[in-house]
Amino acid sequence: MLSNLPLISDQSHINKVRDALWSRPDAGASIMIGSGFSRNANKTRPDAGDPPLWDDIARAIVKKLYPRSTDGSRSGPGARALSADNALRLAQEYKTGFGSSELHRLLEHLVRDDQFTPGDAHSRLLRLPWRDVFTTNWDTLLERASANVTQRAYNLVVSHVRNRR
Repeated sequence: MLSNLPLISDQSHINKVRDALWSRPDAGASIMIGSGFSRNANKTRPDAGDPPLWDDIARAIVKKLYPRSTDGSRSGPGARALSADNALRLAQEYKTGFGSSELHRLLEHLVRDDQFTPGDAHSRLLRLPWRDVFTTNWDTLLERASANVTQRAYNLVVSHVRNRR
């Protein structure tokens, strides 16, 4: 039945995950979910935008950290800093400049968790026998989806990393 499916370039890796997920209950497989998965959510309002990706967050932080110069271009450091790869560094810079509460407010404004409900992909993902599901997403889509998944039991673990001086 599955033999008619075309092979993809990462098929050997997919097979390893499949085997760990279904064949070895004593070991299991874990998954890390990133911001792109939130794009599988259902919008609660027709005018809701898409959930932000890392580059969207980086752009918003750069806009606050490095305001436009008088000629309309970004000031030097902002133009160089704008990158999804730099999003965590930018968030740290924003936190240092404006404080932890302001960073949280900005992220809550960008994420708009109340404008989305979990999509079918969220429930389907959580029905698989993952050992652990990890995410650093600010939305609560996976947490809300887990309430409707009866095949698996998930415990929410929240950790806030604080700077040590």
